[in-house]
Amino acid sequence: MEKLQIYVKNIIHTQLKNLECFSPYEIEIKDISFTNEFIKQIVEDEPTIYTFRLNQEETNNPEKILRFIDSIKLKTNLARFLIIIENKNFDCAYGCIKHGIDALLVEPVDNVDLAIQLAQLTGNLRKTQKDYKERMRLEEYEFKKRSIIMGRMVKNILEKPKEFEFLLPEINNRYKLNLEENRYRVAIIGLGKYSIYQSNMSFIRAIYKLSVKTLNNANEIIATSEPSIGLIGIINYSEKFSKELAQMELHRLKNYLDHESMYRSDGPISLTVGPIVSSISEIGKSLEKVIDAQEYRMIKNDNVIFAEDVCKNQIELYDIIPQRAIKELVRYVALGNIGAVNNWFAYFFKKYEPDFKQYPPAYRKLCGEIYENIKQLGENNKLTMFPKARFNAIGNVFDGTKRMEELQILLVEMCHIVLDETDNGKEIAHRAIAYMKVHYKEPLTLDVLAEKCNLSTSYFSRKFKEQTGENYIDVLTEIRIKEAEQLLVNTKKPIIEVLTDVGYCDDKHFRKVFFKHTGLTPSKYRKEKTQLVNEKDGKIGEDE
Repeated sequence: MEKLQIYVKNIIHTQLKNLECFSPYEIEIKDISFTNEFIKQIVEDEPTIYTFRLNQEETNNPEKILRFIDSIKLKTNLARFLIIIENKNFDCAYGCIKHGIDALLVEPVDNVDLAIQLAQLTGNLRKTQKDYKERMRLEEYEFKKRSIIMGRMVKNILEKPKEFEFLLPEINNRYKLNLEENRYRVAIIGLGKYSIYQSNMSFIRAIYKLSVKTLNNANEIIATSEPSIGLIGIINYSEKFSKELAQMELHRLKNYLDHESMYRSDGPISLTVGPIVSSISEIGKSLEKVIDAQEYRMIKNDNVIFAEDVCKNQIELYDIIPQRAIKELVRYVALGNIGAVNNWFAYFFKKYEPDFKQYPPAYRKLCGEIYENIKQLGENNKLTMFPKARFNAIGNVFDGTKRMEELQILLVEMCHIVLDETDNGKEIAHRAIAYMKVHYKEPLTLDVLAEKCNLSTSYFSRKFKEQTGENYIDVLTEIRIKEAEQLLVNTKKPIIEVLTDVGYCDDKHFRKVFFKHTGLTPSKYRKEKTQLVNEKDGKIGEDE
């Protein structure tokens, strides 16, 4: 049975729960919160009814609630609104009707009136939801089909621009495009953390529509989504091109994107624009400049990033960090030397990063250089290394320091694989355990581990049990408890912090698991082990 969300203000939950007017939905009743977080969490395809009872003060000044309703309407078409007004304030009632409120009741209200109005809203939602699903299905199909075509087109333009230029008349005719040979530029909408491991087509579609609607000065826009970069668009300007108008539209688009990211993205959205070139055959130059310029979002992301403004100086990577330092890091990974890898990054942050911050594209170049060396390492030693997507995902972290911290975690994870992969008969278990040792703080499920090993859940579970004699959760628990033991003895962190640091969120469950593994409660374990350490230190002092 589908769920219908009912959000209420100043209405007792039981008053609605006892009504039998929500068929065929199962209802879930919650209180309304007038915050941006609440708006951000709204799901556009989830049917919802908002029911407000306005007190005297709110009926005299209903603007705040009406603005809140407008924000919800911008997010979804599957929301309906019922307002109950106290004191027969007909000015407020007229204002609500004029504002397009779906249903209105004036106190006093009995359960029959309320049930009738809610039943009508539920029936209306049911029909709208059915139409919405069908429309979205058709739109999704059309957009995916067009995305595949546009993706191939963008790839061909970038890889074979001269051939594409030759076929331009035929392509325009076949795909109903309006590409000319006047002015072209590349623009990249960087989607932050949103698209590192997955792509939300409805979100991508919404951004693409927004771009097409806003950039009126453009003659044609073709775009494709690249998870490691964002939304790549090639803009073709008409003969009526105006530089001032183009810049104004791009700034307006950036404002719209910032507003969109507040509600639907897991990080900031950047808009980076390359220089204009005179033909498709030169489009690669615009792409090269825009990818370099995109790195400057680390410094400032509150405006459109124009490649001409930020890419004035081209600096070679080896002018900032010696090639031998990169080779040294890869050698440490090849040897599985985790301590040396961590020391290398400590030295990097102290010695080299100040120069990297002055030239952010160097972060991307460094990741690319390390990937090429790691790839060669895997081929030479016949080791299972990580695909390029993992390195590209790191490139999508906006902050340079955080990017290097993510890279450090990834390389330490590789060290575990190098150390553990000597026994090829148990490579599935070795890879999963290596991943758990690094990511034990995260919510690791069977599905997550199976995905990391590129296996189905059932096959991974069976092979892991065959190779270790244990279920994955037993091994994960052991890793977490060992780490908890270290934290309890070596730090003064409260137990509630210790349990979250090792991947638990429930205090009672953590204590139960800890006792099962150690025979002691966390507090007693800390007391006894700390006392042993102190006694040992005391004896050493006496010997001296």
